[in-house]
Amino acid sequence: MLPFYTAVLTKEEFGTADLIVTIVGLLLPIFSLSVSHGCMRFALDKSKNTCEVFSFGLKIIILGASLLVISTPILLKINIIKGYVFVFLLLFISHLFQSYFSLFARGIDKVRLVGVAGVVSSFVVVISNVLLLFVFHFGVSGYLWSMVISHLSAIIILFWGGKMALYFTTSRNKELSKEIINYSLPLIPNSLSWWINHSANRLILNHYCGVADVGLYSAASKMPSIIDTFRGIFVQAWQLSTITEYDKDDSSSFFSSMYKGYNLFIILICTLLITFSQLLARILYSAGFFDAWIFTPLLLVGVVFGSLVAYYSPFYLAHKKTKILFYSTAAGAVITIGMNILLIPYLGIMGAAVTSMLSNLIIYLWLHIDSRKYLDYQVNNTKYYISYLLLIVQALGVSFFNWHPLGILSLLCCATIVAININDLGFFYKMASSALKNRKTIIKNN
Repeated sequence: MLPFYTAVLTKEEFGTADLIVTIVGLLLPIFSLSVSHGCMRFALDKSKNTCEVFSFGLKIIILGASLLVISTPILLKINIIKGYVFVFLLLFISHLFQSYFSLFARGIDKVRLVGVAGVVSSFVVVISNVLLLFVFHFGVSGYLWSMVISHLSAIIILFWGGKMALYFTTSRNKELSKEIINYSLPLIPNSLSWWINHSANRLILNHYCGVADVGLYSAASKMPSIIDTFRGIFVQAWQLSTITEYDKDDSSSFFSSMYKGYNLFIILICTLLITFSQLLARILYSAGFFDAWIFTPLLLVGVVFGSLVAYYSPFYLAHKKTKILFYSTAAGAVITIGMNILLIPYLGIMGAAVTSMLSNLIIYLWLHIDSRKYLDYQVNNTKYYISYLLLIVQALGVSFFNWHPLGILSLLCCATIVAININDLGFFYKMASSALKNRKTIIKNN
């Protein structure tokens, strides 16, 4: 949708819409108490009453939505929101319920249903965007309404397809409720720290440089979303696998194999996207957004390290070691805020891009080192470290030192990365084929 958005929205409109979505992301873990993840975790536990898990989580979600509606007078004082308060509230509430139903559906093994809801909501957002932005020219409101409509379509499919009304009960289990809350609450600061690491730069950028630069930064961050999309699909499956595989005798081999294949994919995709970033920008961006491509290489490398963090996160969540996640992401959050405040006034968007890369790198290193206390990875880390270093060199060369993405130095980095990892391509093919077969089996069983 990026070519469409950059064609029908100005930089200011795109930046405003992105800021509003960013603020929704900030409020979600606060008003939901991160209970969606807690309920998914306990729904997977066969010793727990699934109806009691669902009902408790739903009550918390409804309470959180109600509290935000009551807070409307405060929202009206926020400049970026006050002109869009009604659709802002609907966006928050629809996102809240869609996320809860989706995670609970995974917890009760409705994997196929979640996939169907995702496909339908994607189709709905395309159709509604065309109507609201291209036909009716509703601008920022149209962008936000299309997201609301998309969430609502997913909610309907998940609720009726998952027969979630059958899970509602009026019975109360105080001990279970306490367990869910105790599991979920530590996720709130972790989620907020994650938000700071990935989204706070937009607000700081808006403060120092204006909403138009936020629009350019938002456009630049869309190309890395190719890796992000893969990460989202992987983490959904990976979070369940960490629960079922960790206690098995061959768990070390399992986690090592997954780490190797996951690394290979994101490294190769990143270096190829950097190499063709300018060419892709001519296809994806309208003329007013074309300059955004120069920031993309650094954001791509940042997403690589963010994806590696996503590999470790479900492991800590599944085994209730959420404090470690909080400490690592909190450290990254502090660094993110500090570096953004220092760099953005002087480097503008480039400062935000550099900060994104470095903060994700720090969190990755923390979790990578800490995870060795629990798992013995049988992988060649030296090869990956060299690959990461070459990615950073390639990104800095293109973004800072005017290397042409298809120039000799950039191509040399890309070719070296491919050569270093080429022996793993056969392994990755086997792993991907096995994953597809397993996915088909899961879908059939659901």
